[in-house]
Amino acid sequence: MPSFSGSNQSQILATLRYLELISPKGIPTEKLSRLVESQGGNFRKNLRELLVKSYPFLFQGFDLRRATIDELTERFEGAGATGDTIRKCISFFLAAAKHAELEVSPFMLRRRQTRRPNNAARARKTEDMGAPDSGPNSRSWQEVVLAKLPEFDPTWSPEVKSKWFDAFDRLTKWMESVSKTGNRESP
Repeated sequence: MPSFSGSNQSQILATLRYLELISPKGIPTEKLSRLVESQGGNFRKNLRELLVKSYPFLFQGFDLRRATIDELTERFEGAGATGDTIRKCISFFLAAAKHAELEVSPFMLRRRQTRRPNNAARARKTEDMGAPDSGPNSRSWQEVVLAKLPEFDPTWSPEVKSKWFDAFDRLTKWMESVSKTGNRESP
């Protein structure tokens, strides 16, 4: 994972270990192979099984169909998550639940309404995406660029999946070269 920061790499590897998709030594497991190779209904079934096994505190004595985001937060806190990790855990779980077609409460899907900056403020913010920003929601220019790539969908055909991985690989290599040279010409 050469284009991700060390902390992002650590988080991804920790998640894969937690879900038992890789071994403690980083070796892919049979679960990962089964998940990657499955499609359609089988993929959703395998993902649901993985989520139920990995997050028992969300499936035993807890109704995802009626819970609020605060109750979900309490469950992750009870499982040992703290600070901003709770937000990341919830975000990951809800995205995975959506792909697994798990029924979750609409109260968990509603985001708090926040005031959006006007056009002038947005234009100022994007003028120099390379400059570090000390705000809590600041993103590096690399994260902004990666956000332009469509979210990977495991239900795509093998050809589309291959094209997505090729595009992702070219994009990450370009970002790595920009980080080294400072030249942001397109790949």
